[in-house]
Amino acid sequence: MFTVCPKCALSLVVTAADLRVAQGYVRCGRCSSVFNALARLSERQAGAPAAEPEAPAGAAAPAPAGLPLHASDEAMPPAAPADEPVPESALEFNAATTDVNAVFVVPPPDPQWTAATGTFRALVAANQDAAARTSEPEVEVEIDAAFLASMLSDQEERPAAAARSSAPTVPTPAEGAAGPAPPAMPVPPDAARRARILADANAAAEAVAAGRASSLASARELTEQEAIEEAEALGEEADADGAAAPTARVRAWLRPYAWPAATVLAALLLLAQVVNHYRDQLAASARFNHVLTSVYGSLGIRLYPRWDLRAYDVRQLGASGDPGGAGLITVRASIKNGAAQAQPLPLLRVTLQDRYGNRIAARDVAPNAYLPSAMPPSSFLSPGQRIDAQMGFADPGPNAVGFEVDACLPASGGAIACANDSALR
Repeated sequence: MFTVCPKCALSLVVTAADLRVAQGYVRCGRCSSVFNALARLSERQAGAPAAEPEAPAGAAAPAPAGLPLHASDEAMPPAAPADEPVPESALEFNAATTDVNAVFVVPPPDPQWTAATGTFRALVAANQDAAARTSEPEVEVEIDAAFLASMLSDQEERPAAAARSSAPTVPTPAEGAAGPAPPAMPVPPDAARRARILADANAAAEAVAAGRASSLASARELTEQEAIEEAEALGEEADADGAAAPTARVRAWLRPYAWPAATVLAALLLLAQVVNHYRDQLAASARFNHVLTSVYGSLGIRLYPRWDLRAYDVRQLGASGDPGGAGLITVRASIKNGAAQAQPLPLLRVTLQDRYGNRIAARDVAPNAYLPSAMPPSSFLSPGQRIDAQMGFADPGPNAVGFEVDACLPASGGAIACANDSALR
């Protein structure tokens, strides 16, 4: 089929396959313009001259008068008729008026491509077989020394036999005729060289065989030793793996809780350090006194809580001598807890003074010595609670004209701290 380019009027050959691919549009090879080939599609080439009727033989066409006849004029083809302009509407493809089935013709199937030549699985299997054949390892070939010597001897015998067959026959002299003895034939140098080569090859083959045997024996010994060592190593690894398996499971189970447990442990250690540093201050609280005292007491450590000594209100109630003349002085006092929390019963320090206010003697009296027998010595004074104390001393003589009572508590280092000490004032 032919079509004509509307731009340069070039006749183009098209096929149904080309038209089907591009939906009827083609590109001109001369001017590169794209146009619809279906608009001017025809079965013959546009502008081809029609077949002229044959002229009778011997008859020549008359030439115009007054014009010479030349051969070049006879050979010139007739001028192609001018192409008519193609309207723009004809260049558009109209699917409604064009029979697409008549334009796009499906070619008959080609037996070359439709013939059944095998399945894809068979092809893949053949390819895999070829890959397996190509991937076979190279095999080392050993040449026996005797076989090599026999090959070389055969090569020597063949030229000798050919030489004997090609040599001319010499008539044998008569038995009775005496002739000169034939001269000895020298040994050709090629034969001697080949003999040396054979000897060297045999020696090399024997050396190689001996070395190979020794190497095989040593390799066999090494292989057995390596196998034993490998088996022992595998056994040790299996034992180690069997022993480490429970440990690994425990570690895997504990791994998610490791950081939280470490955090809690670090917090507890920090809290223990803080409590140990401020143990005396914390023991001064009635809430923690019993717990801390018990814990540190079990460790053999005595606590010295820092109670508020100024909260004790100690008042003198007077002193009196023994009416029986036994030389005893009885001192009476009252103790009140003015703190907001319970505090232990204090020690009472009684100081005797002379008439100038100088200190003559002093004594620290424990709670079990000045309390009535009804109150235990380890009792605490509640906030605002008041008790009366009574103590007896030996009469120091006429120099003691007065006394002073002060509340005291044990301090760290074995010292006694009192409310009237200068450090607390």
